[in-house]
Amino acid sequence: MAINRSVSTIVPNVSKDTIREIIEKVDEQEFLYRKTLNLPELYTFGNEIEFNCIFENKLPYLVRRFNTKHALYEDERYETRNEETAGGEVVTPVLTDKYYNWYLLEDMYKELLFTGATIGENTSSHLHFGTHMINTPKELALLLKTLVVFEPIIFKFGYGYDNHPRSFIEALEGQINYSKMMSPRKVKRFVRVLENFDMDNPNGMMKEFYNFGTGKDRYRAVFNFNTFDFKKFFDKEIVEKPSQYDHIEIRCFNGTLDPKIVQNNVNLIANIFRCVHEGKIDEAYVEGEYKKYIQHKYSFDHPTAVLYNRDEIKEYNDVLRSFNDVDWDKALKLADMIFDTELDRLLFLKQYLKLFTKENKKEVIARL
Repeated sequence: MAINRSVSTIVPNVSKDTIREIIEKVDEQEFLYRKTLNLPELYTFGNEIEFNCIFENKLPYLVRRFNTKHALYEDERYETRNEETAGGEVVTPVLTDKYYNWYLLEDMYKELLFTGATIGENTSSHLHFGTHMINTPKELALLLKTLVVFEPIIFKFGYGYDNHPRSFIEALEGQINYSKMMSPRKVKRFVRVLENFDMDNPNGMMKEFYNFGTGKDRYRAVFNFNTFDFKKFFDKEIVEKPSQYDHIEIRCFNGTLDPKIVQNNVNLIANIFRCVHEGKIDEAYVEGEYKKYIQHKYSFDHPTAVLYNRDEIKEYNDVLRSFNDVDWDKALKLADMIFDTELDRLLFLKQYLKLFTKENKKEVIARL
């Protein structure tokens, strides 16, 4: 694979011949479900599995199976679709990168398939990641900048086997169900707060943290910091200890009943966290791209954006649709920066490029 680990950056505007070599190597790589991702021991994550259409006669079995210490069936998410089927959500326990946890996750998906569960345009696969290792405002600012700089890559990668996001906004009335992109206006303000963090003003700082986490936006953003433990920034002693009350939620992933896709999703975000925590992020690159990012001026990017305006909806859909385009330079840069092994990079690119079928391979090559 034409990614040189002896240098810190990818040469921009990679050649078509090099791209073809990468495509061939990615195409040859089998998509895997691994026993471990070799993540640091303290890293934690969890999975919300949304689904449709389980058979009603399987519902008692599903509730008995998942309402245990190992998982939770969300009864309030239960919704009858018709007289015979229903949809709902299952939440995993807090997991770590251990073989038995990956076995548990795979087994949960097998049990859901047994109930007749399906996924569709209205389902997502939300992931939660413990952020106990992000212990300074500077680290959090860098994490946020990295996420929004690579947001289009994460979105397209997050479509799983598909090449489109979970749904576009097509209605002007009723509840609109979508994962809102991060707001450049909101991110810019919050990063400024983090970079000017005032240890002696806990009340003022907590107010700013609360405004960023919730604010007046009707829908939670795709990178949801509502459950990040900002109070730890005021602790005199840093303790890297996992807590269910200290995590962020990634909401852009399409619904899936394939644990291989979920594991690959976890691997991407966890390695972004790892590189931020370990100081391996190319800060010069991220800062340069972040300056471009905050220049975005979307008409739907305002404090009370609900997107009932037809022009705003069209603009939002157009922006989201643009994430379907392959950004070779940025995708290769991310792969090179956060992954240490060729296997990780190949599996990342396989899902990002959707090289699961020969038809997809032909389509990607045709667009070069």
